[in-house]
Amino acid sequence: MSSGKIIKRSGRLSFDRVRLEDIAQQCDLSISTVSRVINKRTDQFPIAAKTIERVYAVAKKLGYRPNRLARAIAYQKTNLIGLSVPHHRTGATQPVFGDEAYFTAQIFGILAGGILDNPKMLDYDLVIHDRRKYGHPDRMADAFQNDLLDGIIYTNPTTNSIPFLREFAQQTPVILLGFSKELSRKLLSVDIDNRHAAKMCVQHVLQTGKRKPLILLPEKLRNFLCIQDRLHGYLDGLREAGLPASPSQVITLNQDPSDVAAWVRQSDLLRQHDAILVPTDELAIYCLKPLRERGFHIPRDIAVVGFSDSQQCQNSVPPLTTVRMPFHEMGYSAADLLIDVLNGTEKYSPGHHSVETSLCIRESTVDRMV
Repeated sequence: MSSGKIIKRSGRLSFDRVRLEDIAQQCDLSISTVSRVINKRTDQFPIAAKTIERVYAVAKKLGYRPNRLARAIAYQKTNLIGLSVPHHRTGATQPVFGDEAYFTAQIFGILAGGILDNPKMLDYDLVIHDRRKYGHPDRMADAFQNDLLDGIIYTNPTTNSIPFLREFAQQTPVILLGFSKELSRKLLSVDIDNRHAAKMCVQHVLQTGKRKPLILLPEKLRNFLCIQDRLHGYLDGLREAGLPASPSQVITLNQDPSDVAAWVRQSDLLRQHDAILVPTDELAIYCLKPLRERGFHIPRDIAVVGFSDSQQCQNSVPPLTTVRMPFHEMGYSAADLLIDVLNGTEKYSPGHHSVETSLCIRESTVDRMV
């Protein structure tokens, strides 16, 4: 049923919405009282439960729909929360299907689901912000409209984003899905301990008898803070075990199946190492088939460890040992913190909230698992 009537004026159609005045008139209440009920602002001026029920009943009967723009202007609040994600455009006019696109879509879906599953999101709408690749860090501010969003959940911070976030967080509440020692003094962040989790990977492969791990890094993701933390964690684990931790053990590759396969076929380094540590599942999985085709037995000759525990890890050949990334829990927790800040129930105090994780051990590191 329509919430108003169509009126023709000056040859054009306009929509006459139900107004707060209409509800107030039928309820025999003041407009200010109706406004406080509709906008859920009854904390400072208590209103009887029966009055609130009567207002809602009349509003429903009349088909009232609040005007978001008017509410935003009146209360300086849009009830919109942004989810900022990196998206490197391909320029394709059709959807791009492939392993990396599937990995990205899967992670994004789980993360967004965690945010939306939080019951506090019922009063908010989620806006996806496509964080495009800006040529210079100073231009990153152009990507945001801080007067549009009440707050932002910012994923995958990079070294370039630190100066921008330091300044932007002074204007708009930001929950960082990631960790930066510097930014933790400026804003709230939610993440696993990537450095410690990477060290767990090293400890695990050493416990299986491996002594010469090789580290592979995805070229386009090297400036992501989480990738840098994982690299430091690998090196920490090697040093603590009294093993070499030199730049020669770190190889940077394009995260592409054909490029990885070409490297595996040609690399002499693989004969000198007995394990491969990789900070993303995609790159780790791309190694498995070429290694088998070259004659390596996984994990007897060379073990492989990924990072994220994407769905593909259980179906790879062999199934991939990896660190579980609790994306759903991270999204849920980020929404919880941000909405508490926006509603004034939580002080916007900078700090880091760590989410627990674990190592999922599978056949890529332990042979003939039962």
